Amino acid sequence: MVRFDIFFVFCLLVKTESKSNFRFNQNQRSGDCGWDSCNPTLPGKVNVHLVPHSHDDTGWLKTVDQYYYGAHQEVQRAGVQYIIESVIKELARDETKKFIQVETGFLWRWWESKDDFMRNLTLSLINSGQLQFAGGGWSMNDEATTHFLSIINNMEFGINWLKDNLGECSVPDVAWQIDPFGHSKEQARLFAEMGFKGLFFARIDYRDKAERKSLKELQMIWEGGEPGDLEQSIFTGVFDDHYSAPTGFCWDIICTDEPINDDPSLQEYNVDTKISEFVKTVEEKVKYYKDEQHIMFTMGDDFTYQNARQYYKNIDKLIKNMNSRTDETGIHVLYSTPSCYIKSLSEGKVEYPTKSDDFFPYASSADSYWTGFYSSRPSIKLLERRGMRDLTVSQQLEVASRGSGSSILFNMRRYLLHIKENVY
Repeated sequence: MVRFDIFFVFCLLVKTESKSNFRFNQNQRSGDCGWDSCNPTLPGKVNVHLVPHSHDDTGWLKTVDQYYYGAHQEVQRAGVQYIIESVIKELARDETKKFIQVETGFLWRWWESKDDFMRNLTLSLINSGQLQFAGGGWSMNDEATTHFLSIINNMEFGINWLKDNLGECSVPDVAWQIDPFGHSKEQARLFAEMGFKGLFFARIDYRDKAERKSLKELQMIWEGGEPGDLEQSIFTGVFDDHYSAPTGFCWDIICTDEPINDDPSLQEYNVDTKISEFVKTVEEKVKYYKDEQHIMFTMGDDFTYQNARQYYKNIDKLIKNMNSRTDETGIHVLYSTPSCYIKSLSEGKVEYPTKSDDFFPYASSADSYWTGFYSSRPSIKLLERRGMRDLTVSQQLEVASRGSGSSILFNMRRYLLHIKENVY
């Protein structure tokens, strides 16, 4: 089995230019995982792909350790071990449910503490396509101030760990960069060369997003190389708002939205109200996209699904009640993943616009430019550069000495790659 490594990426970077029209990458993984596991859509309807996810920063307001264990809740109510644990148990209850795991650095910690029963249960969910991976890097790297070798190292380390420990079905086929503050054409090129089917993110300049919404150009073919070089281009989708759930439909313990009360004998029965709100949201958002038969809703946010039972129970009610009125509303709702969403888009005949430059600079609103990280925190940037230099030398020495991978090098890479997301 060919491993994903730095040398493989370097070989890909010298590919010749392709002159054929862009087509979605149709390569599928072996077994029944991936695209074969997608829940069915309905032709002629607006299919709303609900994607349960949790964005778990590998260091932000708390340290990586504090985030994983849930320490210092007064700083931020976040404990990643509870997210992964409760999601796994919920997926096992219902084969239609889906979830995407993104940050490999947190999954590694959780996996190391589990017994054979929990590991085998997790593997069965991966092989069935219920638990899918997006991105797959050790962390979700910054794109503005990180050297390309560090980006490659981050992806190689995370994806190799997934493949070596969780099997072929765990290898991601969609890039997921939802939180970096601006996006680089070079990052798009690297993702295209790595074989990803698509790339999704949320943060672009607020004026650019408004214009793209009006022109239905939130989805595009991003040319990471020279114009017309389709082998270095990737289908790219920008969320019309943020990467959170639509307003009124977040149901984790850290959310404040009202749950769906489906008992008509109770005074606070609200199914009709919730359905009306959801239909209005779909009708508002679908007009921003060229393919109006498929739209993706990111059902999650920072550190959500700490109580996955609470979240999934309400999504189940939403799906049940929405689909009971499909003939009336023209809307069909399903559990999905970014891979399944791209599969549905690839079956259409929509032509997408192209983009050939960066998504920099990034401004979230007037007078709010996120460009300070180019010059801020110089000490941590220097630490990362020197650390990556020393790691590269150590890896070369290990290869020269025919070493098999030491725990020292593993931990060194782990420490360095936790800096990637927060180097700004």
